Amino acid sequence: MCGALQGGVLEKKLCEAMVCWIPKKKICYTQAEQRAYPGTKCGNRKWCMKGKCISDPRAPSGKGMTTTTTIVIVMIVVVFVIVMFERVQNSP
Repeated sequence: MCGALQGGVLEKKLCEAMVCWIPKKKICYTQAEQRAYPGTKCGNRKWCMKGKCISDPRAPSGKGMTTTTTIVIVMIVVVFVIVMFERVQNSP
């Protein structure tokens, strides 16, 4: 969601830092530690390695799961982790 709000910046910066929407606070949140897993597709024949989106002939082509689909899946997982963390922090 934040990527769309930022004009697609999320897709270009996926390897550097993940951006998550926190509904309760109505803000986008990011930390450098929250970046895409190495090997995550970030373009045609590109994947994330050491925090950067690099070209590699071994990386997946444009066929199959799109970068946007990958981003959505990763964002869902990150949001789930944040929600669970907040629940643990707020439990008595």
